[in-house]
Amino acid sequence: MPTLANVCGKIIKTCLYALLIFLPIFFLPFTLEMLEFNKQNLLVILTLIAGLAWLGKMIASKKVIWRKSFFNLLAIIYLGVYFLSTLLGSDRFRGFVGSSGVEKDSFLTLFCFIIFYFIIINNIDELKEIKKIIYAFLVGSFLTSIFSLFGILGLLPASLAPNWTGNTIGSLTALGIFSALGFVLASAMLFKTHATLQLKEPSTILQNIFLTILSLLNIFLLLAIDSRMAWASLVIGTAFTLAFIVIKAPEIKNLSWSILPAIALLIGVIFFFIRTPLNLNLPAEITPSFSLSAQVAQKTLEKNPFFGSGPGTFVFDYNEFKPADINKTPLWNIKFDQSSSKVITTLATIGLIGFLSWIFMILFLGGKSLTDLIKEKGDFWPMELAVASSWFLLLVAKFLYSSNLTLEFSFWLLSALIVVSISHKFWETSLRQDPRTSLVLSFLLSLSIILSISVFYLVGQRYMADLASKKALAISNDGGAVEEVSKYFNIAVAKNRWNDIYFKNFAQSLLLSIGNEISLEATEERAKKVENLTALSLNSAKKAIALSPQSSTNWSVLASVYQTVMPFIDGAGGWAIDSWKKAIELEPNNPVFYNELGKTYITIADLILGNSGERPKNEVQSEVRENLTKAEEQFNKAIELKSDYVPAHFQLSLVFSRQGKTKEAIAKLEAMRYSLPSDLGISFQLGLLYHQNKETDKAIAELKRTLELEPKFANAHWYLAAIYEEQGEKSLAIKELRKILREDPENKTVNDKLEMLENKIVENPAPIPTPLP
Repeated sequence: MPTLANVCGKIIKTCLYALLIFLPIFFLPFTLEMLEFNKQNLLVILTLIAGLAWLGKMIASKKVIWRKSFFNLLAIIYLGVYFLSTLLGSDRFRGFVGSSGVEKDSFLTLFCFIIFYFIIINNIDELKEIKKIIYAFLVGSFLTSIFSLFGILGLLPASLAPNWTGNTIGSLTALGIFSALGFVLASAMLFKTHATLQLKEPSTILQNIFLTILSLLNIFLLLAIDSRMAWASLVIGTAFTLAFIVIKAPEIKNLSWSILPAIALLIGVIFFFIRTPLNLNLPAEITPSFSLSAQVAQKTLEKNPFFGSGPGTFVFDYNEFKPADINKTPLWNIKFDQSSSKVITTLATIGLIGFLSWIFMILFLGGKSLTDLIKEKGDFWPMELAVASSWFLLLVAKFLYSSNLTLEFSFWLLSALIVVSISHKFWETSLRQDPRTSLVLSFLLSLSIILSISVFYLVGQRYMADLASKKALAISNDGGAVEEVSKYFNIAVAKNRWNDIYFKNFAQSLLLSIGNEISLEATEERAKKVENLTALSLNSAKKAIALSPQSSTNWSVLASVYQTVMPFIDGAGGWAIDSWKKAIELEPNNPVFYNELGKTYITIADLILGNSGERPKNEVQSEVRENLTKAEEQFNKAIELKSDYVPAHFQLSLVFSRQGKTKEAIAKLEAMRYSLPSDLGISFQLGLLYHQNKETDKAIAELKRTLELEPKFANAHWYLAAIYEEQGEKSLAIKELRKILREDPENKTVNDKLEMLENKIVENPAPIPTPLP
């Protein structure tokens, strides 16, 4: 009958093998973020179970064995610095747990990686066990490569494609680096020393066949992906392997296997400079340039030199420090959540202290690994070479690429195996003779069980929130009822009260509901409903800001809510302005925010004019002019940042119109029409301005052109009818009104107007009316 210690040992091995095989390929198609979110949850669950089993094993066996290594201390220091950076960071939820596909950067993920590292070094020691660990990882690599091959060839059903690239690693570059890693690890495992050379054993032959197939499969994937970052990683890994094969050549009997890394090295060098013959039309990956990433990191360090902005917050750094020149590119409105390099992201988000603690770990492990490879002989050397080559490959990739959870997991696995190969000293104690240690371990086990249960519960809550959020977005994308969308977002924020994204989305869905209610006939009941929806939307937007105050998007959502309810809430205009200004402070080179701030000033001007009452006319006009001038300033700032930003040009023309500068407004819109001839709003507004400037023929022609673009545009028919009426062409006016009623037969305003014209109630032409409700 197996003892409790043996059972715990088997649980540890099962969790380890499950992680090694399934984490690279793991995803769930029913969650909002299919890859990183689910990989992190798998890592957390299996690592915590293995950690509990490890503590249980030590208590059950009455023995503690701890592998000594200076790297252990460095890893704990790095974790401690990471914790401080998270605590001091601008978004603690992102820092502690992770969000929006950047779970790899969270403290929770790093904590699990380090627990995983300690489990490996203290439970894996024999050559056979090390070999099993490596082969389990290679089996996972093989399954991932096969799945990804089907994905990039378009052979997977849409429901099984985890992302737009069709693979389970992440981006195509990340898949390329993982393929390079798989090749280097597999090809290096083919080498044998005198002590390990047993080529006639069936198991060895099968292993060699498997390793060869995996190597060739990964080379094909690299050719298909054709990423320069992946080729560079492959060149580094294979060059490292071949260099040590040359150094240790006298001790290696099967040197013929060196043909694989040699050919791969040649292929990598060639295709680093030219395109591969395979042309699968795979989508290109978009990342910020190295120079831009470095610039953002530099400015972030100037602001937060010691601990950075906090893990997972590069998106806020990018928004704040991106240059205005980015607006001249197609990437102007993309919010990058990581830089082009993992090293640069690390420097920006955890600061100089965190970066130096990471560098010390790398220098120690890299130096000890090189020293040991030169000195080491015997059975373990080929595997040590395979592990070290792969580790250095991933290290170089960190400088070249932004990384992801699978690559980070691979790095910590290889780090653990290097420590196993270079550190052979242990601290041992018997719990029978050391009751204090036994008591401490028992306390740690009890505490860990409680914490693990809490974590498992929170993982379940995160899943429920994510499913509800995905359901809400699916309903919204399908054009479903806004009430249903809000209902599921409400569930999401109830299940996960720490993720600002859910609160932000909930506020936006409520904003849509407010807009729908406002568009309907005003009643006392509806007014009360709008009031309640407004309060809930504002509270949700404010909660998002409280959770993530550095998010310019959250401030823009709050500003949008205030902007929408300005006609109904006193002071909302001022709060909207303050919110837009805060968004601009956090993202100063985004023309969208300046444009929206300008629109807020226009709305304020319109409200002052509409609610002037018995106030002196001069006073009202002065306030209106003041707000229109402020609006003009904001639109000009938006245009200064992005000269081709059409909404700002359009709004500026509206300001000119309100200021009585009709000719300037027409000139602005005519220039825009030339650039955007199919834009409905430009054509319609230009038609109105032509009429305002008494250019009736041009007005009619432009409104007709508007209707050519959109025959069912009710307001274009409405104003065209008004112009016809003004000219005495009542039959043409009636014709336009009837076109509106074909689509909206219950429209009271149009029906009343049609009745007036048909019955000739009004002999004199009516003035140009307001837009249709």
